Amino acid sequence: MRRYDVVFLDAQGTLLTAHPSTAAIYGGVCARLGHEVDHAEVGGTIKALWAEYRQSPPMDDRYDTSDETTRAWWADFNTRLYHRLGLNGELEQFLEEMWRVFGVPENYRLYPEVVDVLAELRSRGYRLGVVSNWDSRLIPLCERLGVTPHMEFVVASAAVGVEKPDRRIFDLALARAGVPAHRVVHVGDDYEADVLGAQGAGIDAIHLVRDGLLSQASLQIPTLQGLLDLLP
Repeated sequence: MRRYDVVFLDAQGTLLTAHPSTAAIYGGVCARLGHEVDHAEVGGTIKALWAEYRQSPPMDDRYDTSDETTRAWWADFNTRLYHRLGLNGELEQFLEEMWRVFGVPENYRLYPEVVDVLAELRSRGYRLGVVSNWDSRLIPLCERLGVTPHMEFVVASAAVGVEKPDRRIFDLALARAGVPAHRVVHVGDDYEADVLGAQGAGIDAIHLVRDGLLSQASLQIPTLQGLLDLLP
């Protein structure tokens, strides 16, 4: 008898990623607004600023609980980035364009193994659902990228008013799946949100570590392909 009936999956960093890269998307926006920036510098600045936010959030550290709060956090982050890059001009135009481009499906791609792994899991009888910290645009994004046909549901935190690692978002997903927590495993790339969050709801977790950095999680895989070894 197998251990799980349902697999929950995170979205960003697990199923999909920015394309061709987050830094390139930022660079494209800057170029359209008349600012030439080095993509490597942009990438480094984003990484440094994100690390600062994780260590000491300048706003409420739970920001994906509605489209409005997500957008407010996004504006704060990008305002700081704008000034740190030494840009000048129409800040509001920059903020509006940044919000727009990260909702465009063409600026994302699925990781190479995703479609085959999802199809194989379904063929083995597993039921699948997405549980992600994202604004409500995740739902049409999953449709456009071809994720939705594999899923019974897509839970975007901003659409339900609570985000990982809060156990309530996992409880909502469990209610949609109609199964007890011990029959579910959650897969994601964020140790706090995905691993600790799922475990706090009584759900087993698998940490996806695409960057190769080991974590404290007892179950870790480098790509989703590893699920096929863990879930017979």
